[in-house]
Amino acid sequence: MLGWIPTKTKLHSTINIGKAMFSWGLSADFINLNSIENNNTTLGISDSFLFIQPHISVKYSFNTKWNLGVSYDLNNNISDFSQLYTPVILTSFNAMVQNPNFVNIIRTNSLAPYINYNNILKSFFLSLKGNLNQNKSDATFSNELNSEGFMVTEVIKQPNSLRNYGCTLYLTKGFLGSFKTELTYAYNTSKNQLFFNNQFLDAINSRQSIDFGLSWDKGSWFTLEYKAKLNFGTSQTTGSQINNSILFQNLNLDIYTTNATRINFGLDSSRTETSNSSTVAKNTLFNMSFYYKPSKKVNINASLINIFDTQFFTTTNSYFNFVNVYQFSLRPRQFTIGFNYSL
Repeated sequence: MLGWIPTKTKLHSTINIGKAMFSWGLSADFINLNSIENNNTTLGISDSFLFIQPHISVKYSFNTKWNLGVSYDLNNNISDFSQLYTPVILTSFNAMVQNPNFVNIIRTNSLAPYINYNNILKSFFLSLKGNLNQNKSDATFSNELNSEGFMVTEVIKQPNSLRNYGCTLYLTKGFLGSFKTELTYAYNTSKNQLFFNNQFLDAINSRQSIDFGLSWDKGSWFTLEYKAKLNFGTSQTTGSQINNSILFQNLNLDIYTTNATRINFGLDSSRTETSNSSTVAKNTLFNMSFYYKPSKKVNINASLINIFDTQFFTTTNSYFNFVNVYQFSLRPRQFTIGFNYSL
């Protein structure tokens, strides 16, 4: 049985000085925890916690186009052991079959700088955001393979930390009155330690992604849209490293034959590879759809999906000391027809 009574108090204020804006906040969290394990009184926990958590942000506007800022947050909380994503930072207290006989506290420091540029007349927008987070935990997961080949996970009172940092760049630009381009670049790295088979392993996971989009719409009888997403990933622990890459592409052409009808031709392409395999998985799907709207209330459509009946592709990615192989099953060749009537 678990009793958890949180109490929160907040203060907040904003100050404007010329082109600068200062904002701060302060919250006080009080948690009263009473836990009783059935048939085991030694695991009972009764404790109280008071956390003071500040928030500070600064924004400065150079003019109507440029502005920059930074924010800082300090967050403290007790564990809730139901979400065991990272094998180091414990984020859930009350859902394990048997909870440990201590309360884990997580302390998170977050720093987020940013800079923006917006030029409406030239249809240009730029945003650059950064993030730096550090989580400190009083507890660590200890993973071990037993003699039967099963993974055994225990919670030990061993301090550990997770550091995460990255940045995101977003650009959009319109030109010639018909074209619009979008570009997003994201980089993220996390570093922490694993306790596996009674040995500490340093784990570093890095990811880079590029999203690109191009659309052409003159308001005439057709529109064209292209999207691409490229991911590079690296996962390494002491003595091992795996690299992965994934490329997805999508091309759509809409043709407006009349005011009431539209034909769509679509192409989806994927390419995946990993450093621990010489196989490169490729897939291409071709789709076609027809839309007819004879009135405001009636909508009829028909689609032919995966015209050449490509079945599946596989990709591999690694997460800390685990390697997962995924098989993406794609729908077989399929014809659909739809009718919609609205009152």
